[in-house]
Amino acid sequence: MVARRLRGTGNRFIASLNRADRTQLEALLKPVELKVRTRLESTNSKVDVIYFLERGIASVIGTGTGDRRQGKVAIIGREGLTGVSFLLCVERSRY
Repeated sequence: MVARRLRGTGNRFIASLNRADRTQLEALLKPVELKVRTRLESTNSKVDVIYFLERGIASVIGTGTGDRRQGKVAIIGREGLTGVSFLLCVERSRY
């Protein structure tokens, strides 16, 4: 399940792919609407879904061990995607 428009793409990462790769990827995409504060990934969890944002932003929040401190690690917009650990062949999300 991945977010995208039905015609064209508002995601710059997908738009930057060559036609063959984009066509192959788009066959796997499903549009979804996300509510504010929807958790897209959890620390040390397996990445099952990759989101290609077309509008808005998603924050990656890092959580410290023990004291549960939090800090913003990254911001994802329509130029990127969630689930980078999957692309790096890492089984679980670090943040």
